[in-house]
Amino acid sequence: MKSDPIQMLLVSGFLGAGKTTALQTIGERLSERGYTVGMITNDQARGLVDTSVLNTTAGRVVEIPGGCFCCDFEDLLMAAHTIGAEDVDILLAEPVGSCTDLVATVVNPLQTLHTSEFDVAPLTVMLDPDRVQSYLTGGNNSLPQEVQYIFRMQVEEADLILLNKVDTLSAKETTQIVTDLKDRVGKRPVIPVSAITGDGIERWLAALFDQLESNEQFDTNYRETVETRGGALTDIDYDTYAKGEAELGWVNMTVELTGHFEVSTFRSALITRLQRAFSSGGIEVAHLKFSIAAEGSLCHANLTTTEGEPGYSGPDIGDVTDGELVVNIRAVGDPEAIHSIADSSIEQTAIAASVDMQLKQAQAFRPEYPEPVHRIDSASQTE
Repeated sequence: MKSDPIQMLLVSGFLGAGKTTALQTIGERLSERGYTVGMITNDQARGLVDTSVLNTTAGRVVEIPGGCFCCDFEDLLMAAHTIGAEDVDILLAEPVGSCTDLVATVVNPLQTLHTSEFDVAPLTVMLDPDRVQSYLTGGNNSLPQEVQYIFRMQVEEADLILLNKVDTLSAKETTQIVTDLKDRVGKRPVIPVSAITGDGIERWLAALFDQLESNEQFDTNYRETVETRGGALTDIDYDTYAKGEAELGWVNMTVELTGHFEVSTFRSALITRLQRAFSSGGIEVAHLKFSIAAEGSLCHANLTTTEGEPGYSGPDIGDVTDGELVVNIRAVGDPEAIHSIADSSIEQTAIAASVDMQLKQAQAFRPEYPEPVHRIDSASQTE
């Protein structure tokens, strides 16, 4: 472990908010500035699309599966120490998208119990515009009330809020949502960004590094100030939180594809079948994403609501022989039913493409009741 504290940035936010893309973007920006970057991904299950995505970015990536940072705090420390031993300057960490209460269970324990090892930036919470609209208006929301509760608690504990995906909004829409958010969250900064285009990223990094033990200056014409930090949730209801997580079925699958196929066609056909099947089954998607790796390249697809527009990213790989498909689904419903739909959709897509499929691993479950290792309300206090 190096003598100077590792600067750590935690990027929280609900499923599908764009956290992985954001980490990929800032990882590249920081690497260009000469920083050595490490990344930690986190999920309730193994076999993450996020890890495969970040592995294409400069930096060392470690995956913590099987539970959230708060419940697997020792694994978080072990991963951070392992990466830190490689003289990493900055550690980027992405908690599970259905987790909250991170200030009390992750940030404050790091700052209180491991103060000489980590210099933790203000907690960033990233928001998706569609979910923000429902949050602000209290209008129609396809997610159960307990799941919506998790989203609200994530916003409540944020030190700094990012409105992501502004590339999908008009300037007028962005201004209105940012204004409405600021009316709701008080003095906490709200920064509009696009993790895909990079808009607003410098402004975000300027605000974070202003709070760290760093002399780094980022080119920006406007610097946000985080006036307060570490606002632990004082009235969180863990029973409601647990019910919200348990409403979601989690399915991770890794499938080997054998045969000649065109990747983009396969990708589009698969997400269309998945979307139609979930719609017919009355299952609401919180976040669906998959990657296809073939011939040294990686492309992805994602969906943040059952009836929403799919998103695609990564290179046009073209025609390939053999590939690996990694699927992560978080949806409201029975995990086994979600897994059955996913398995059938993959099989039908493979048959249509004249490709053989072999399931390498699969998990289908509901998250267990969250039981943090530590819970510290203030960074200046002990448990």
